[in-house]
Amino acid sequence: MPTDHHHAPIETIRLTARDKRRVIESMNTASKNNTPMQEHRHLRVDYNVGDIAVTFVHPNGGEASCYVVPRNLSKSGIAFLHGRYVHTDCACVVHLPTRDKKIVRIEGSIVRVRHLKGVVHEVSVVFSQVIELDQFVELTDEESLRHYCERNSEGQQLGRALIVDELEADRKLYSLWLEKIGLGVLAMETVPEARESLKYNADINLILVDAHADNPLAFDFIKEVRKRNANIVIVVVSADADADIEKKSLEYGGNAFLAKPFDMPNLRSLIVDALIENRNGESVGGLLRSTKTDDPDMLPLIEEFVGQLAFMIEELETARTGNDTQVLARLCNQLKGAGGGYGFYPITKAAEEALSQLASDTPDAEEVSVAVDTLISVARSASV
Repeated sequence: MPTDHHHAPIETIRLTARDKRRVIESMNTASKNNTPMQEHRHLRVDYNVGDIAVTFVHPNGGEASCYVVPRNLSKSGIAFLHGRYVHTDCACVVHLPTRDKKIVRIEGSIVRVRHLKGVVHEVSVVFSQVIELDQFVELTDEESLRHYCERNSEGQQLGRALIVDELEADRKLYSLWLEKIGLGVLAMETVPEARESLKYNADINLILVDAHADNPLAFDFIKEVRKRNANIVIVVVSADADADIEKKSLEYGGNAFLAKPFDMPNLRSLIVDALIENRNGESVGGLLRSTKTDDPDMLPLIEEFVGQLAFMIEELETARTGNDTQVLARLCNQLKGAGGGYGFYPITKAAEEALSQLASDTPDAEEVSVAVDTLISVARSASV
């Protein structure tokens, strides 16, 4: 949360901004040249935001605020340069600027102090609570992917992918690429095999499917999967240089389209963008988790909302079967407003899409049914 300092922070390192950067760059170069290179438990990124304020809380109760030079940042801590020696186990409050220029107070404790030269020391702080790293630093694709893994699985697999491609060479290549970015992989040659595999692998959260004009089953498969699961990411690939293939792939429920040939960076970037959309609503293991469960005051309300969803889903199914557009519109409006309010943003998004179909001058019954089915699927996956 935003903070004000009671006293102006003290400048303890009297170097120019350029000289401060030189010190940081020298340390970073030395770290990279270490052999073997140490792999940190959590993602660390450069945090080049200029001097930041830190309030040191001494055991006797006294406080001192100083400007320090940040070196790197992780979800669990920060390292910075300081012009004074401080004792380990000393408590502190770090005033972190976010990407949108707000200041957030993060409490922590000093776990390591290393003398560099003169009055300059490197200080390492562990936060009392983890932070969302991408609120403070713009991450690269690779950093975003690792951050996603840390947020959702603490070192476990990012998820599981199903590859559907007739060509064995392509299946092997895509399997290798997906495994390299942290996904478990199943690879199938035909659509019927893929359908069967989904029955026994409910944890699949990404499908990479080859589609072309001579394989209409692929488009049927995309539509079937999307109707049953609104959260799964579907990437369609094709060697057909045809705009209609791409249009059809996306209309049937694909999240993205890639024209063959493509390389690993293209695929990795696309998957990162698709999977990390869970920032607005997190889907884990097929369940949609609220983004607001960390608030203890919200938790009982979220539990009550999830309980009410079962009745609303039943009403939606009845209204869809009876083609009662008035009831459908009322329920979709309710879910549009409530979904995001309780931290289930995909529910709001699906309800908006259903309302858009219902509001058409000439509603297509099939399109309305698909949109409502999608909303039902999303709502049914909501969990505390």
